[in-house]
Amino acid sequence: MAVVLAVLAIGFRYSASTIRTGEINIKKWPKESLVSIYGGMLRLLGIDYADVSGIRIVRMADGQMAFLNDRKEMAPRIESVAALGQWLSPKGIDVLYVQLPAKVDKFGDATLPYGLTDYANENADAMLSGLREHGIKTVDIRDSLHAAFTNYASLFFVTDHHWTFETGFFAYAELARELQASYPYVGGDVGFFADRNNYDFAFETDAKFLGKNLGGRLGQWYAGYDTLRVLMPRYDDATEYTVTTVLPDRERITQHGRFSATLLPVPLHDARGRIHYGIYGMPHAYVSAELVRTTVVNHRLSHGKALLLCDSFAGIVLSLLANHFGVIDAVDLRSYNKEYGKVCDLIETEGYDLVILMFSPGLFFEDAPFDYFNNVAQVSRPVAKNMLCTGRETCATLNQDGE
Repeated sequence: MAVVLAVLAIGFRYSASTIRTGEINIKKWPKESLVSIYGGMLRLLGIDYADVSGIRIVRMADGQMAFLNDRKEMAPRIESVAALGQWLSPKGIDVLYVQLPAKVDKFGDATLPYGLTDYANENADAMLSGLREHGIKTVDIRDSLHAAFTNYASLFFVTDHHWTFETGFFAYAELARELQASYPYVGGDVGFFADRNNYDFAFETDAKFLGKNLGGRLGQWYAGYDTLRVLMPRYDDATEYTVTTVLPDRERITQHGRFSATLLPVPLHDARGRIHYGIYGMPHAYVSAELVRTTVVNHRLSHGKALLLCDSFAGIVLSLLANHFGVIDAVDLRSYNKEYGKVCDLIETEGYDLVILMFSPGLFFEDAPFDYFNNVAQVSRPVAKNMLCTGRETCATLNQDGE
């Protein structure tokens, strides 16, 4: 019987590979059902590893689903960020690199299935070490999480590689304290905004969340559903923002109002009627940092301007960091490079005080987040190791050889 089930599971594995395209929770029969049956059979057979369309997914001993990350040569990434810092320094623009966590605990016991290894933390350690050697200021959120929490698995969604909103709030608070201690243009009362007592945490009991990149590839029978717990500031009435979101195809959507109306938005509908949810593809999630560009203007603060280069982890962090800057831009270079080209042009135009790079370890395997001058999304080439400049040049003078 077990042999028959195993054969069927292999068959569904290939069916799932052909029908999954990365979207969140396919809704139509039989695609969603086949994926769910495949994942359920894996769970029944006690199989904790699956390769779905080249995406390697594991179920760890603590029940968490996670990606497996290979070892990555970090020197080109380090040199690229160092080049950006060197270019920004003479312009009087500060740069900060923030390392976000992976689902595999850097400090904990191995929870991966026997014989499997994840290199996310090794890659992150190499990145931080190399940047510090270049004089780039860094913040390692992994260290703060380790010091504050004993149950590492609870910091993440079970069926998704992202952290929960509560963990994102903790990371925001740690980062906000560091920013205000280091940079004079960072405003807002960190003691107030980083205090949990000034927020309500409420369960979205009617929202069954299945992460699109992990749970969505194996269905709800493999690891079940997650429950969303969303925070709402108790100071909502005292806030006023204008949020402009640039969608793919350069369409802009602008919202004005309180936190609850702008940074915790209802789904955004573009001109074609398509829905663009916030982070995680859920309707009640924080403003997305994963679209082409999101600009938040805080009308209660007149100073401080920051650029956040980030990935999808940054949604809640962006929403709350808006309390400390008059203007904060969030750019996902995987989208921005395709639409607008070199982000250094944006930096020269906007005149930021601070550039924050906030990356999760999974981003090390993509070129675009580390391309600030040459637009690798269009020329499709690796980041040049010699991409250095003195800072006297303008962005336009840097050619594709980094000279």
